This record gives sequence, C-alpha cells and structure tokens, in this order.
Amino acid sequence: MRKLYYFLPLLTLLINPPVFAVEGWWQPQQLSQLAPVLAQEKLSLASFDINALQNHSLKAIVKLGNCSAAFVSDTGLLLTNYSCIAQSVTAAAGQRGLTLANGYTALQREAELPLANLHTSLITNTQNVTVQINRQIPSGLSSADKAEKISQISLALERECQQISQQQCEVSSSFDGLEYQLITSMLLTDVRLVHLPAVANKEALDNWSWPRYQADYVVLRAYQAAPVHSADQQDAVVSVFRPPAYLPLSGAGVNEGDAVVAVAFPRRSQRYSRAEELQFLFGLYYPQSVLYRQQAIELIEKLSDSDSGAAQYYQQLSRRLQHASHNEQNMLLRYQHSQLPINKSAFEQQLMQWINGSPVRQQVYGPVLDKLQRLNTRQHVVLQRDLVLVYLNYTKLPILAQQLYKLAKKRAAGNVSAAALDAEMATLRQQILSLPQQFDVRLDQGFALHFLRHYASLPQAARISALDHYFALNDGFNVDIVRHKLEAMYRSTLLNDPAQLLQWLQRSPAQFEHSRDSLINFAVAMYPASEGLAMERQQMKAELADIRRAYDEVIIAFNDAQGLPSYADSNATLRLSFGRVKGYQPLDAVWYQPFSTVKGLNNLLKRNIDTDDTTASLPVNFLSTNDSTWPDNSAVTLNKQGELVGLMFSGVAENQLAQWHYDRHSSRSVHMDIRYILWQLQQDQQNTLLLRELDIQR
Repeated sequence: MRKLYYFLPLLTLLINPPVFAVEGWWQPQQLSQLAPVLAQEKLSLASFDINALQNHSLKAIVKLGNCSAAFVSDTGLLLTNYSCIAQSVTAAAGQRGLTLANGYTALQREAELPLANLHTSLITNTQNVTVQINRQIPSGLSSADKAEKISQISLALERECQQISQQQCEVSSSFDGLEYQLITSMLLTDVRLVHLPAVANKEALDNWSWPRYQADYVVLRAYQAAPVHSADQQDAVVSVFRPPAYLPLSGAGVNEGDAVVAVAFPRRSQRYSRAEELQFLFGLYYPQSVLYRQQAIELIEKLSDSDSGAAQYYQQLSRRLQHASHNEQNMLLRYQHSQLPINKSAFEQQLMQWINGSPVRQQVYGPVLDKLQRLNTRQHVVLQRDLVLVYLNYTKLPILAQQLYKLAKKRAAGNVSAAALDAEMATLRQQILSLPQQFDVRLDQGFALHFLRHYASLPQAARISALDHYFALNDGFNVDIVRHKLEAMYRSTLLNDPAQLLQWLQRSPAQFEHSRDSLINFAVAMYPASEGLAMERQQMKAELADIRRAYDEVIIAFNDAQGLPSYADSNATLRLSFGRVKGYQPLDAVWYQPFSTVKGLNNLLKRNIDTDDTTASLPVNFLSTNDSTWPDNSAVTLNKQGELVGLMFSGVAENQLAQWHYDRHSSRSVHMDIRYILWQLQQDQQNTLLLRELDIQR
C-alpha cells in the first residue's frame, strides 16, 4: 500500500527562498520520510537525534486536555502551559478558599492541590488499522451509511482494544479517512498542582504582539492508584506515577539559529481548503458573524436591566461576544493583507494544469473537483442559516422547551442508555435552576425579533418551512405580526417559572403534545424540522468527507508526481513541527529579534530593579519558525538532543490565519524560555526541593 502524505504547497516552495522554516505538523511515523523537506530548509535528519526522539522523547509527552505536557522527572512531575489549566486551577483554589495571586508552591506532596476533571493521557501504542476498517465496508453504500458503518467498526475496534489493554483506546482518522490509527493511551486522572509562579505580567491570551514577556508555565504531578486485588482492600494505594521516560531540562537553552522541535496535539486545521471556501469565509461568513455579534451586543446594552438578577450573565455574554468579534475582525484584516488567497489560487491553477496535462487524469480527477465545488456551494447556504440560528438560540425559554421535548422523545424511544439520559437530565436541571440568573424576558424577545428578521432575508434554500409558517414569514417579514406572535408566546407560558420547568423533565411526549402552553406548543411544532436539520447536517458532513477523501487522493497523486511529502491536517493526535529560533521582519525597516529579556520586562513594568548584565539579558520568551494552528498553540519545545528548551504558548499577529496557511517569512511561534522558568524557580528558597527533582542539563 502506498504511503499516504498530505499536501505541502508546491508554489510556496518554488517561489520563496529558504528561510529555515518547515511547514506542517508531522506524524511521528513520518519522521524517516522527512529528509527531503528538512534538506530543502537546510536542515537534515542528522540535525536531530531521530532515534532518541522516537524511542525516548516522545514517550515523555502527554496530552493534557487540548494541550501538551511533558514529564520532567521520574517522580511524575509535568511541565505545561498555565493557560491550558487556568480554569481547573481557579476552580480548585476556589473550593479550598485559596488565593493564588502570589503563586503557589507545595512544600510537601500532601500540600499539592488536586485538579478535578483534569485528565492526562500517555500514548502507549499506535496501530495502523486502515486495512482492517476498509475491508469491512461494503461497496455501494451511501455517504451517510458508509460513515455509520465506519463508526460501528471503529467502536468495535476500540472496545476490543480496551478489553485487551485495560487502557483508553480511540480510532483516529487522518486524510479524511484514507488512513486510520488505533491509539492506545494510559489515562491518568489524578493530577495535582505543585508550582504556580507569581506572575505580575498577566497578558490576554489573544495578545499577538511581540515582544512578549509571559511566564506561561506551571508544574504538576501525576499520581496513579494501584489496582485493588482483593475484597479486603478498602482503598487503592495512590503513589506518584513513574513515567516510561522524562525529558531533561536544558539549562543552556537555545541560541538564534538553533533547530527546535515542537511536540503537540493540535486539534484542527484547514490547510487544504479550496479558494472558493476561503472567499466564502472571509468575504461573507466572518463579516456577517461580526455584524451579528455587534448587533447582539447592542441589544444587550439597549434591553438589559442592570437591576435584574440576570444582569451579570448578560454582561458576561456581551464580553464573550466582544472578544470573539475582536478575533474575527483581526482575522479579516489579516486576510486582506495576506498572500493566502493569491497562493491558494496559484496552487490550484498548477493543480489544474497538471490534471489537464493527461486525458486519464482529466477523466479520473476532473469530476472530483467539480463535485467538491457543488457540495461547497450547498454547504455555504447551510452555514449562513446556521449562523442565524446560533443567535436565535440565545432565546432561553424556547430553547429550553425544545430540549425538554427532545429528552422526552429520547426516553420514549428507548434507544439511548440510562446513563446518557441521566447526564442530559442533570444538565437540563442545572440550566433550569440557573434560569433566574440567566433570563430576561425583554432580551429573550428582543433576540428572537431581531434575528428572525435576519433569518427571513436568507435564500429560500436555507429557510425552514415550519418556522416560516409559525411566524407567517412566507410573504416576507412583518415586524408587527412577528412581535405580536412573540409577545403572545411569552405571555401564554408558565415556563418562566423554574418549578414549572422542572416538572417537564419527567413528562411523556404525549403530555407535551396535548399541552396548551404556548412555548411547549412551539417546541412540538419545531421538533420535526429540528430533527430534519440534524439529519441534513449529518448527511452533508458525510458527503463532504467522501469528496474530501477523493480530493486528498488528487493532492497525493500531484505531490507524488512532484516528489514532495506532505502532512495531514491536524486532528488532535500527536504531531511534530520543525523549525529554528529566528526573528522576522513584519514591516519595512523593522526587524524583531528572537528573544525578549528580563531587562525588557523590567522596562515594561516600570520596575527599577538593579540587575547584573547576565540577569538583564536572560531570555523570557523566544520566537521560532515552527508551525502552529491557532488557537491550538500549546506545544512542548525540544532541542535537537531531545532536551526541553521551552513551551510554545502563542504566535505573532501573522499567525492569526494559521488554520489555513503558513507564511514562510513571517509566521512565528512564541515560546516560554526554559532558562527563565529555572531562574524564577531559583529566586524562591521554597522551590529548593522542586529543583532537586528536575533533571537539568547544563
């Protein structure tokens, strides 16, 4: 079977001179095939100890939520980004009445702070199961049936794996299903806070500036419970986890030009989007999203009552909307000034020239591109509609009524496990109990009236007949009719009383269907349409997966013809990125050096601290050419010997489009420098024991 690779943009390689940058997040099994890519960037496999990387370093890397972490001692110490676990730390501290503004250090293991719901997984085995899955898929299946069959086969493989290994097993697909990996992981559920630095220079996570001075790190410890072997044992014995490998810390750090490897679990990228997809996203979808967010913020400002119990909730919602709008506006601005649309179109022209250069390729690959374009056009209509529905879903009472009816239908159908039903019921119960702090009737009606107007302006293909009928929208949007219907709906319901809502948690579908409550009637009327939309989205997803799989085969063939290896889009599996420590030139006559220093930090904070030259020049953060897939910027950073030299935590402004492309000249990742971490630890005598545990390579 031919080895599968992903697309590395050929045009960029041809027209731009090397700047010591390697695009892509590469799978560990691809390391031996990376020689051509690294050589083109004036790196080589000989620059890295590949054997040590595969057989030792990667065994010390763990997945921590959506981030990466590394074991840095044989006593279970983990180093990771604080931004990855900030919520868990805040919750744990709040439960114990602790204030962590000045940092935290556990002087004994008994003082380490347990972090609930923070799970760490350590990969123990990876098996390619592509053949096993493909040979069980009958030919002639529809896209939806094929997706369902793959899901069933994957679930069976996972269950069999878990029975044998007694560990967590997951089938992960890459290349839109051209390749499947069965990943076995050890799940460590007992993770505790050991050290949190006292960070005076807290920065926003969406800060794309350089220089940065962010001490984004934290030290944790993983524990493991010994298995209970007899009924006489009441409690399992808990001890520190002894990892199969751990990374030594490089006390020497890195210099400008040094090669570095970033290891991470990036969740998602869209590097293989077509030009028409980008035109839709940045020409229509994101501008419309920004408009909707701004209008939602204006509604909150206009209609919310500052004296109501829900005022705080709506203020927080407004801040979230403003934050998201700010990010989207930045992306739009960055897109307008980027080479992304030009490079994407140029690459597709080259691809078409290659296809048209052979009658066989025209016959085999031409229909794939045509079908992908047709499906993208259909999906764009669906996405426009769903964007409006997002804001209609801010109406609390109608959505709660619909969720309650769906729960009743699931319970009656009997095809959902009791555990799943109980979990859904618990979630709904919490929403209901929180209603007095999260519901304002004026805002509920205001959101509905405003965004029903936007919905009514959608293309006919995006419309929902049941919703059109209910609000008399078939002949256009009449604001008086819609307002009257909304006022009658909210006036004739008892669902604004949490006690009434709680009673509906246990009621049958028939009780919903015979109710005279206006919002219950609305939920029943919308249910078939809601289920139809869910099926439509599932069908669309399956069809797109099928055609993208075929499109990826076109790209593979094209790259094979060019002798180029390629990388898979990110999918939350273990990946590696290669690069060098390097500054960049964002503007004419401006050059950013690759290191920020303690001296710069002191100047930023206006601190008159007398430091010697060595301390003043100590690096705090550094830049590298390593790839990133914003917003998944967490990565453990290693030097070519496999020693830990930093933690990637952010990117520069030019990385804001990292989901879609990598700019060889100006994409830079921002890392926490290990030297600053060690220096900070050395400033407090309380950290003496912690420093003794760490393996520091001078």
